[in-house]
This record gives sequence, structure tokens and C-alpha cells, in this order.
Amino acid sequence: MAGPRSGPRRWGTVSSVRARTTLLACAVVAFTLIAGAVGLLATLEHSLTTNRDELSRTQLSTLAAQAAEGRCPALSAISARTRLRRRFSRPGRY
Repeated sequence: MAGPRSGPRRWGTVSSVRARTTLLACAVVAFTLIAGAVGLLATLEHSLTTNRDELSRTQLSTLAAQAAEGRCPALSAISARTRLRRRFSRPGRY
């Protein structure tokens, strides 16, 4: 005689309706949380990339304006370091 529990089980060891409903609800909540996290990360990455691009463009335009005026502090600092390095790297010349 084949009872309701003796045949092949689709749901493994989960046999009650309450347990199946709970598992289904947990799966739906997990899927929703994962989808929300992926969406949040995509939005955050887009926002950070956009802000970084705007900052880079602003800094580039500032440096270009300073270079056009002939006063570029970044280049003058590099040239000052190079002059100091050349001066102190020669043996016997202080």
C-alpha cells in the first residue's frame, strides 16, 4: 500500500505546506535583497565615476588656464626638485 509519504518526494524532506511556504518566502526575500544590492552597487559606481570625471575635468581646466598664463605650480615644483637633485647628485660640488 502506497501512502502519501512513500512515493518520490519533490521537495526532499519538506512535506508540510507551512514549510514549503516558508522556504518560498525566504527564497523570494533573498532574491529581492540580492537584486537590490546589485542595483545599489551599480548606482553607486555610476555616481562615483561621474563625480571623478567632473573633478578631473575641473582640475584639467584649472591647470590648462594656469599653463596658458605661464604659471603652473605643479611644473615649477617638479623643476625645483630636479634642480636640487642635480645639484646634490654631483660628487664634490656643494
